[in-house]
Amino acid sequence: MNINDVRQFTDETIEEYRDICIDDGRKPGGVNRYLDVYSNLGNMMVKWHYAATNPVSNVRDAKGAKAEELFYLTKEEMQRYFDASWKNYTVYGMIGFNTGGRPSEILTRELRDIDLEHDIVLFTNKAKYGFQLKDHQRRSVPLFAELKKFIIKYFAGRKQDSLLISTEAGDPYKEGDFRSLMTRYMRPKLEMPKLVPYTMRHTYAAHLLFKTRDIKLLSHQLGHESIRITHEWYGHLLKGYAETALDA
Repeated sequence: MNINDVRQFTDETIEEYRDICIDDGRKPGGVNRYLDVYSNLGNMMVKWHYAATNPVSNVRDAKGAKAEELFYLTKEEMQRYFDASWKNYTVYGMIGFNTGGRPSEILTRELRDIDLEHDIVLFTNKAKYGFQLKDHQRRSVPLFAELKKFIIKYFAGRKQDSLLISTEAGDPYKEGDFRSLMTRYMRPKLEMPKLVPYTMRHTYAAHLLFKTRDIKLLSHQLGHESIRITHEWYGHLLKGYAETALDA
């Protein structure tokens, strides 16, 4: 299906595309990632005055996707992860479980992004690595004591422009490459077939929500453009959560 004109960019055409993908046997999660891209394009159309409202704002997700995709670790499973991890996997776990960063954000962080004086972790664009934050939303999250202690010990004497996680050549990992390594080495050791780099983000989100019951705070911490996105992924974790809160 081709879309050659902005007038074709509607709920109906994008839902048709969704149904074609599902009929072709694509997994709901992959389909929904494409739908998220189209939703972001719709938001940009509004920003650039091509449309008054997002023309694809009402597109339904592929059935069952986001809530059913969600896989997070318990505290005991997190400890199992660290017992089995080493080097880059340990660093990734410490940052991911304690910040909720997206994989691409974590894999491009430098030591300078850990502000030990103000106890915050910064997520910013990294032009030299060709990395831009999703929706260009620079943000900061609290630097928890456990992560601060780890950074001070593990990275003592390192230069501020040092990558926290890097290949042997000193370059940042591509997200897909790091996912492949985690799949190859960490999944078998832990016997967790669903473990992926995004698991750390989901784990951070789930535990923060259990602790605070504050989905707005979680949305801010995760850097979501809309609280509705946060609710789609994590709202089911709050039993009885009022839909009216989304409009508050």
